[in-house]
Parts: sequence; structure tokens; C-alpha cells
Amino acid sequence: MTHGGNHRIFWAAQGLWVYPAGGTPSVSNFMRNVQAIGVDYGADATSIFDLGRSQNFGEVYARPEVTITIERHLDLQRTSEANFAPFYRPASVTNYSNSYILKNGNIGACGWDPSSILKEWDMQLVYQSDDDDDAYQSQAADERDCTSAYEAIDGLFTYKFKRCLLTNISYNFPIDGEATESLTFSTRNIIKESSNGQIPNIQPCPSTLMRREHLDGNNGKFILPTEVESAIRTTETEAEVNRYIRLIQNIDISCEIDYGEMTDVGKWRGSDQGTDPTEQNKWRYVNTPIETTCSITAVARKNIQQHMLIKDTNFMDEFSVPDRQIRLIAARDTVANQGLAAGSNNSERMVIWDLGEKNILTGISTSGGDTSGGNAELTFEYVNRNNDFVVYVDSSVYEYTPVKL
Repeated sequence: MTHGGNHRIFWAAQGLWVYPAGGTPSVSNFMRNVQAIGVDYGADATSIFDLGRSQNFGEVYARPEVTITIERHLDLQRTSEANFAPFYRPASVTNYSNSYILKNGNIGACGWDPSSILKEWDMQLVYQSDDDDDAYQSQAADERDCTSAYEAIDGLFTYKFKRCLLTNISYNFPIDGEATESLTFSTRNIIKESSNGQIPNIQPCPSTLMRREHLDGNNGKFILPTEVESAIRTTETEAEVNRYIRLIQNIDISCEIDYGEMTDVGKWRGSDQGTDPTEQNKWRYVNTPIETTCSITAVARKNIQQHMLIKDTNFMDEFSVPDRQIRLIAARDTVANQGLAAGSNNSERMVIWDLGEKNILTGISTSGGDTSGGNAELTFEYVNRNNDFVVYVDSSVYEYTPVKL
């Protein structure tokens, strides 16, 4: 029986696999909880002119650039599975050196040094017509346990993006709706395959999508900068346990990874390697420092007695030292963490965003509080230029002491 679709592509008729470069798509690297996928292809063209006529007689294309953007929800129930957990996580987080974003096995530093090689990913984006029964397969609620699988599906349109580099990682924690993770990749290679391929079996799974109540502000290791806490936090006692009330409205985190490239004379890397451009990023490197920004918006509770930290160094005796620490913690059962002192850990796995101790305040803005009835809100803007950006899943929260690397 067919569903008589409209011969269109929509959310239920597409899927995405992301896996280490050179690997293959599987059930374990099917990207879960994806809400949107965007692909932008661009190739700048330069017109060639000559004397004696006003029209150009040709165009020269620059190297093409493909940008892939992914937005997905965060899952707190299946954090032990890579395709449910936050996408970028260091290979090891036990100390500062291992968790350092430029370390080999994390993002890496350049494409030519095996000791700090750039991390590359392959992607497979699959489309299917909506008039195919396989696009609508479903299971009863009691079967949604990830143990049963669909049959492999034929009749697919597949695009492969080879040797992608991760260029941006962003997180948004709103008070309405689910927390989101946004990823941006870039590559110079797209392969379109025939419509006769197959994909691994994928089945629905139970999950707990992260929302505002899962940010565990009462964990003693949840840390916000001092000016934020002084302006928005109050404390109430419930069952002889101090609970912090912050009225945070939104938190945005963004880590921007910019790449440079050394031109290889006589060679256009990646242009002559067929379906696997292994040298596409050979002479690329990460431009440092990697800049991470954090924006925190909350209902204002008191006036701010602030020093202007944004100063022109030509008119002051000393410069501001980046010394603000930011660490966010999310857990499925935040009640278990209420009143935990610094140094305590939750027995269940938590998701931790550690932006280090070298953040600096770059701006404070106020809004709201007008006659329409809204609350006055404060937005604090921070930036980190110390290459500090660690996201991990663990039952412990680690303390990092920055070192020169």
C-alpha cells in the first residue's frame, strides 16, 4: 500500500550520517534529534576583460566552498551514545592538556603534522520521495526501545560531503522549548550517488530532551561570573537547603573555529583525487586564538555598580586581566544535585560546558521594564580568547588549571 505522496522532500524523508573521515555510515553515527539541515554551495567567479570591448570574454572560478549547517536537540537520557550526546567532545577530559581543543584527537591544529592533525568528518545526506512506504514506517510505543530495526531502504538520493572541517559549535538554552546545538562544517567536495543505494537500519528510541529545568544551577560546580551572580541571584531556604534562584532567561554559547591555508604552488589540493580527497586540508591550519563567546540574559534584581571593563588601554595604567570563570552543568535529575557543595558530583551522567577561567566581560545591556508590563532584563556578554572550550559527558566535574600549550 502506498501513501500517494506529493513527490516532495520534507523532514520525514531525509536523514543524516556524520562519522570520522574514511569511515562508513552505521546505526551508531546516524545523527539523532536533528531539526534542520542546510547546505550552501558557493564558488566566486572573477570576470576576465581585455582592451577594446566592454563585455567580459570569460570567467575564472575560485575554489568552491560548501557549508553545511545542522541544528539538533540535546538528549540527556542517552548521553552514553555518541549520536545522542553533544557532537564535539574531547577524547579525554581528565586534565587541561588532554581536553585542550587544539590537541591531537580533538579539533587538532594543522593538516600536515601527525602529532596535531586536523579532525575531519564525512557526511552522508540521504533523501527519499514521500510516496514510498518506507519513508513512513513506524512502531508501537512499547516497541520504541532501539532493539528492533527497520528493513534497509532502496530508492534513495544520496549526497556525500568528504573531509569536512568543523567551523562553529553553538548552544542555546532558552526558557521556552528545548536546548539546541548548532554545528557548521565546511568542505570542498560533494559526491552525488545513484538512487539505488541502501542505508543502515534506523529505529526510534526513547529520550529526554534537554530543557531549562535541566540546567543544574544548584550544583556547587555550576559557575557564573561574579557580576552576573551579584545582579540576579537570590537565595531561599527550602527544607534547610539553600537553593539559588537566578531567573535566567537565555544563555548562548558560540565557539568559532577559523582556518587558514598555505597555498601549495602547482597543486590544487583535493581537486584531483576522485571520491576521496584525502589531501584537501593538507595545508590548512587553525587560526588562533579560538574565540568563544557567551551571552547570559536574566531578569534584573538590583542595580549594577559596575566598573567599566571596556577601556582604551592608551588612557589607563593597567589592562583588564581575563579572570571570569563560566561552567554550565545539565543533568536529567537536578533534584539529586540541590545543595551539593563545590567538589561534589552527581551519581548520574551530566553534560558539562566548561569555558575556562579566562573569560572577560565585554558588555552589559539592559532591556524591558517598560509600561507594557515586562521585566527589566540584563544581558552580559563575555569572550574567551584562551582556546578554552570543553564539552563532555561524565558523572564527575573536572577542575582545570590552564597551562601554556
